[in-house]
Amino acid sequence: AAAAAAAAAAGIAATEAASNADVDGGAATATEPQPAAEESSSEPVQVAAAEPPRQEVTQPVPVREQRPVPVSSLDRIKYVAPKYPRAAERRSVSGWVDVVFTVTYDGSVIDVDVINSEPGDTFVDSARRAVEKWRFEPVVENGEAVEKRAGVRMMFAIE
Repeated sequence: AAAAAAAAAAGIAATEAASNADVDGGAATATEPQPAAEESSSEPVQVAAAEPPRQEVTQPVPVREQRPVPVSSLDRIKYVAPKYPRAAERRSVSGWVDVVFTVTYDGSVIDVDVINSEPGDTFVDSARRAVEKWRFEPVVENGEAVEKRAGVRMMFAIE
């Protein structure tokens, strides 16, 4: 019976030590046992302060490296149609231009890049000039205005 009582007391002591552990951001740090009152030590006991939990700080993806969203997902407040190049119009040439651009904090457009176009560069200048004049409602994410990359395929066809 005495052995069972000693084992039970040891179990209680182990449980108390575990419950007295400092939990810090999911990692448990057990404190060193303090000397008993009868075993007084002349050296002071130092207890290390627990570090505050580290919060993951995610760096935003640079705007030029963002995957472009479709222009249809943004609120455009000013649209300027591209001018059909005269030479292409005279020859009845049609085509398209894939454009990617950045909508700034204030809704203006910067960093207009042509990704692809057909036929050749026929419509590139016209597309770029038009997109640079577009304006959008500022993009808001998590309550803050952000810059956002967007893309669009501009079609050129004579009707």
